[in-house]
Amino acid sequence: MLVALDFSGDMISYAYYDGQRMRLEYLQDTVGFRTKDLFQDRKIIKSLLYVVKDIIKHDIGETLKVTVIAIPSYCSYHDRERIKKAASECDINVMRLLVGTTAAVVFMNHMYNLTQKHFTVCSVYSDYAELVIAEIGNGVIEILSSSIFPYKEDSNIRNLDNVRKNLLSQVKQAYDDAGLTAENTGKNVFISCENCTGLVRDQFRETLKSYTDSELISFSNGAVMGALLCLMKLQGMEGIYQDYLLLDVAYKGISVAFGDEGEFKPVIPRFCKIPSRQMVDLMVSTETELRIYEGNFRNRMYDEIIGTHKVSEFLEGRIVNVVIDIDVTGKIEYSVLDDSEKEIIPSRRIPSHE
Repeated sequence: MLVALDFSGDMISYAYYDGQRMRLEYLQDTVGFRTKDLFQDRKIIKSLLYVVKDIIKHDIGETLKVTVIAIPSYCSYHDRERIKKAASECDINVMRLLVGTTAAVVFMNHMYNLTQKHFTVCSVYSDYAELVIAEIGNGVIEILSSSIFPYKEDSNIRNLDNVRKNLLSQVKQAYDDAGLTAENTGKNVFISCENCTGLVRDQFRETLKSYTDSELISFSNGAVMGALLCLMKLQGMEGIYQDYLLLDVAYKGISVAFGDEGEFKPVIPRFCKIPSRQMVDLMVSTETELRIYEGNFRNRMYDEIIGTHKVSEFLEGRIVNVVIDIDVTGKIEYSVLDDSEKEIIPSRRIPSHE
């Protein structure tokens, strides 16, 4: 029996295929589990996975061994590595980590057998919201852009206009990132507000309606169901769902620099389609430590260092080629070549960080 997990929402849920249909279960006692620091502590993730594994064994008699997990898009590279390592220590093979709203895109396509070129999925949680723009064509689902932003309900009627203005700016930015206008956004917008009040739901519905003039379709459970569909595909099951090729993106950009004061250059742009292999020319500064940054800004002050590597001081002042390679699972490798394309640093994976 195949089981997928959802860690992107306000409570944990799991979905499974029992041989006849896909089924869903919520773990009600996990409401509020997704704290700010949850994904920064492997021991906490491991404890949580053990609990979930025991519950699944008790409820449906299945030992969780292989899964796909839906996660928030704000998870960093190291967060993802911690989740996979914690799962491995629980004897769980995570075949793929999918951003929750990306997984919901897969589910919406499965449910509605969409034929339109573009469509939008909006997920609203207790503390943030995310908007994903996708494109469909010739059996391919392509993620074009994603906008994630903090969101808190404000029932003060005097602040509703400010709330709507903020939402509208985020909606416009997401479509701009996708290279779309309000006229070619597609006829359907799917919106999920599973744990929201009517006021929150209405704020999002009105804002999306005012910009896209599309039909709004409410849904729930999209993340975990999409994760299950992905797992079924990875396991080679056929005849259950509409087959597709999912072209995901790097939700955070990758930049590089030598030391604190050296030249700082983006290598992988945000929303770059993966897999991707790109390189930049970079001058080795007086500080010869190569630093690899992950984030959404072109400013090292706001980005996280996910990898470092020291090169020879004899390279100071020379131009080298820094290569970043991201595979379909989000695994990142890097290498450095000199001006004759000789390897200075052979290709190696960025390690997990504890």
